[in-house]
Amino acid sequence: MTDDQAGKPPEAATAALDDLITELTVCIDGLQRALRRAEQLRAQRHAGHPWLLIVSAET
Repeated sequence: MTDDQAGKPPEAATAALDDLITELTVCIDGLQRALRRAEQLRAQRHAGHPWLLIVSAET
């Protein structure tokens, strides 16, 4: 049973854990996007695209 379900105000520790979970989720989402992009870049290299053209297209 959570603090909310018990009708009590959330404890500081529970609120801190909620904030931690939120921040970890944001970080994980960003890392997953970065991983997908790195995989795309690797695929472009494996397809024979010159690295300079790949990174130049990033800007």
